[in-house]
Amino acid sequence: MAEFVRGTLRPDGWRGAWGPVFETLESGDTAAITRLTETLAKAHSFAPGEPDRVAMGVSLRLCRAKRTVWQDGYVLDLRGDACESAMARAVSNMAAIAARDVLDRRAAPGLNRAVTATADCSRWLDRLSEVGIAPRAGVLSTP
Repeated sequence: MAEFVRGTLRPDGWRGAWGPVFETLESGDTAAITRLTETLAKAHSFAPGEPDRVAMGVSLRLCRAKRTVWQDGYVLDLRGDACESAMARAVSNMAAIAARDVLDRRAAPGLNRAVTATADCSRWLDRLSEVGIAPRAGVLSTP
């Protein structure tokens, strides 16, 4: 059996806390959504100079006969600073690498799946490391 699981860590009760937000979005009421956007931006925007943080991890596990035979992964923990946010840095550098692949004819223009060839993955990781985004080897705990 093959399985792929993608998840996001969220504290208990997060969905309930966001219930009114989801209800407003689902209503389709443009004016209400605009008011909500303005309210949330005012209440939850970063203060000038306040850093953001991006923490991500991926773990891969190969099992045979319900026994793990291989497991590996990467962990990324970026912090923003006064010059740029961690999110902007992560997204813009990934977009730049993808654009370079298109210009170099390694990838077709348009929406594409992530690189899968070992050489491409290594090249992407090397380029990210060059700009200070260096995922470290590490395996997330999995049940």
